[in-house]
Parts: sequence; C-alpha cells; structure tokens
Amino acid sequence: MSLLLFSGSLHIESDARDSRAASTEPGQPATQRVTLPAFPGAEGFGSTTPGGRGGRVIKVTNLNDSGPGSLREALEAEGPRIVVFEVGGVIDLQRDIRITHPYLTVAGQTAPGDGIILRGAGIRIVRTHDIIIRGLTIRPGDDPEGPRPGIRRAITIWGTTENPSYNVIVDHNSLSWSTDEVVGVGYAHDVTFQYNFITEPLHNSIHQEGPHGFAFALYGKDPMDRISVHHNIIAHGYNRNPQYANGVDGEAINNVIYNWGNRGLSVIADVLINVIGNHFIAGPDTPPDSRGVVIGCPDSDCGATRVYVQGNLGPFRPTNSGDEWLVVDGDERYRSDVPAGALSGVTIDPVETLYAQLSSPHGAGNLTTGRQRDGVDRRILTEIETRTGRIRDCVDADPIYYPEGQVQGATSNTVTVEHHPGDTQQGPNPQNRHTYDGNSIEITTGAAAGQVRDVVRFNPRTNVVTVDRPWDVIPEVGAAYRFIVHCDNNAGGWPDYVTSFDAPADSDDDGMPDAWEIANGLNPNRYDANETTLSPEGYDNIEVYINSLIPMQGGS
Repeated sequence: MSLLLFSGSLHIESDARDSRAASTEPGQPATQRVTLPAFPGAEGFGSTTPGGRGGRVIKVTNLNDSGPGSLREALEAEGPRIVVFEVGGVIDLQRDIRITHPYLTVAGQTAPGDGIILRGAGIRIVRTHDIIIRGLTIRPGDDPEGPRPGIRRAITIWGTTENPSYNVIVDHNSLSWSTDEVVGVGYAHDVTFQYNFITEPLHNSIHQEGPHGFAFALYGKDPMDRISVHHNIIAHGYNRNPQYANGVDGEAINNVIYNWGNRGLSVIADVLINVIGNHFIAGPDTPPDSRGVVIGCPDSDCGATRVYVQGNLGPFRPTNSGDEWLVVDGDERYRSDVPAGALSGVTIDPVETLYAQLSSPHGAGNLTTGRQRDGVDRRILTEIETRTGRIRDCVDADPIYYPEGQVQGATSNTVTVEHHPGDTQQGPNPQNRHTYDGNSIEITTGAAAGQVRDVVRFNPRTNVVTVDRPWDVIPEVGAAYRFIVHCDNNAGGWPDYVTSFDAPADSDDDGMPDAWEIANGLNPNRYDANETTLSPEGYDNIEVYINSLIPMQGGS
C-alpha cells in the first residue's frame, strides 16, 4: 500500500487497485485504465470519467454566493475534489460559477432538506475535463439585475479548438428557467447528459434577441463529437430540443420531448446523429404539422449531415411500426439506414414505456432516496400526462422592466433608444430579427412621462422603435424610458424552499455519515473516504455512499 498526499488530504491507494493507471497530468490523482463507470448506471460517451475520485472531500457549509464554505469556493478550487453538502436551500448567485480545474465530483444528492437550488446564474465548465455533476436544481431566472441575459444558462460546457472540455457527465439534475438556452455545449467531446429535467426556457423574456425559449444547444466545431443525450425529459422549449449544429457528432436516445414550439430535435449542417427510441409528444404549442425531428440548414445545404432514426414515437408515428422517417421533417438524402457514427452503448429501453420509466420516483430529475421532485417538476409531469401547459415567458406574473435608458430621438410614432448590448444582430439579414418583439415601452420622465406603447418593430441597425399608435406627446431627447416584458404567461413563481442544516453526524469529517459508516462496517472515527474497502471494482468508499443516494435504472 502506498500513501500519496494531494492538496493537503491523505489519499490511500492499495496495490490491489491495479485498475487505476498513472495520470497523464503530474500531481493529479490516478485515473481509470479500464472503463469503470463514473458511477453505477452512468452511460454514454462521458460516462467513464473518474471525476474527483481519489481527491479530497470538500464540504459546502453555507448558502453564500462566495467565500469560505460556499459552493463557489468548492467548485472553483484546484485539485481533485468530491463536494458534499451540510446545508440545503437556495443559493442566490450573482454570476456563474466557473469550473476551470479538472477532476471534480459534485454530489448535490447529499444536501439535506429540499436539496441545493441555484438561482440567478448557473454553472459554467470552461476548458477543463473530468467533471461529474449530480443532484442539483439550477434555475437562473429572469431578474434583470442578474448576469447578461444572452448567455444566462443553467449549465454551459465550453472550450476552444486547442483546449476543449471533455469527460463530463451531468446526471439527475433539474435545469430550467434560463433566458438563453437551458443548456449550451460547444467545443467539447465525450459528454453525457442523462436523467435530467431540461425544461421551460423563458421565451419572450429579457434575451437581447427577443423570444428565445431554447432548451438545449450543441454547436461548434473541432472538436464537437461523442455527445450523448439520453433518458432526459425535455419540455416546453420553443426550439433546440435539442439542436445539433455545425459539425456535432452524437446520439439522442430515450428522451421524452414534449410541447416544442417551432422545432423539436433540430439538425443543422454537417451533423452525424443517431436518434433512437425517443418519444416526441406534441403539446398545446406544437404546430399540427410538426413531426419531432427537423433537418434545416442555411441555403438548404446540410453538407455531410447523416441522420439515423430508429424506434422513435411521434405525432406522425404513434406506434413503433411503419417507416422510421415519419418522425423526421427533412430531405431523405440525409437519411442513413445504419448508425451515423459511433454509438456509445447506452441501454435502449422500450419507447412505449419510456415516459412511465422517466416519470417514476426512480426516473429523471433531482431525485434521491429521501427527496422527491419539487413542485415545478411535478407540475411539468402533470402537464405532459394531460397534454397541457405552455411555453413560458417569465418566472412569475410581475412585469419585468428591462432595459432602461434615455431617449435619443423621436417622431410621432417612433422613439430612438440607446444601443443596448446585444441589440445589433449578426449575420447577413439582421433586420429580420427584432429585439423587443411582444414588449411595450414606457416613457418615465419629461413631458411625455406615463405614456406606454406596444412595440411594433425594432430596427437593430438604427435603434429605432416603431410603436403601435402615435404619441400624445412626443418624447424629448434625454427623457428616460424602460421596456416592459409582459408576464401574463408565467411559470407560477418560485417555490418555497426550506433552508436546512440538518446534515447527519460525521465525526471524522470524511463526508460519510457516522450511521452509514457503522452500517457498512467502517469506522466513523477514522478518515477513510478514499479507501476502497466497500468496492472491489475500485470506487472510493465515499463514492459508494454518494452513489447509493440516487437509485439508478439500467446501466452498469
């Protein structure tokens, strides 16, 4: 047996653990030579990451945005680490938590009470690798004082061609209420999203480009491959449910996709995608002619795109029989009758019973053995079952005033506003995209104060807003204005979450409760988190504990 010291904590590595090989990065923990799953039930291209295995245990002890004991400090720390929680409740984030150092396991399932809810911002994984995120609820929301709306997501995984993000698995989380996509992934490879709720991106909200209720975008080239999206519930997204664009290679398997507005699963340009065993369920916002999968590319040229579809259900394929292409709206020249690119080996469950499986108490979402879904996710399940619910614009009913500024000029039925970040659209036809569609504008100072008009048109090149009827008094230059986002179509507001410090006793501070250690033959007064007493396969003792808190279906 050898003793290795990492980041001030003792790491014990038994000679019997020959399934671990030396890391390719000096000073980092040994990683798996063989395909030991990140946790039992992990599948897909990102499923063999060790995460923080072998690293120190960091406890989150408060709900502060930053500082000692905070989630931000734990996630932004260096070195291999397994993050557990002694507190449950809402963490109000002022900005995204940026994960830039590798070898991390986030065990949100260990939080007491209602678990951990991130509000205001999200998590951003940037140019790093070997990350496991489980058991969190992330709802950035639509507070105009929060981070930039154009990139406000629950989870972002991002890299560059030279330094991509990779070996990431996101499992059993509830992700919603973004003003950009709920999830965005780019310049990454070997990534898995499984058993998550990815729901209710806010549509006519405060995104600079106007209506933007997009659920899940995967895009960017060199690299952007080996992406697995399986066994998720994706609901109430206007578009990108998910979207595979610009060179993505991946698989979408056994997802339930409900009430898309414009497009369900969309494919754009040079994509290799295997679409297997998904259930596309039309809802109140789904166009009657929508099939579930859309192939649509600039100038009708999708390049090297190939789409393999097998065993999916949808509005035009209600039973698992007949032409597989009935779930697709797109040119058959992009059809592949054999898998398009590699398959990871995800367990493919019967599509006929998929919804029952994912909606069960052991299915998708932020679930543990002692904690069930919150009211938002229960409502969404009811809406899927009753074919009700809508694509939402806001979190609650209060109107949002955003952005504000000073009048630059006006005519009888226009007002020229300031240039707000993000107003100027990119691409060859920016005039075709209107920033303030569906909103109103109010003049709040000067002789024209109190006048409210609906926005008819916005020209992002000139910053001229055309209103629905003439001003009674033309606003003067320098008068203050504010745009109004109307929130009649809202998600019902934030649930009441209970703050809890009722974590079980842990005498040796190793992240495993005393009672659990005693029940499993360990010494509650001895730090043995990184030993493998309980796992011949090679999982740390603390991994055995945290993995026991999320019951898995299928998988390894």
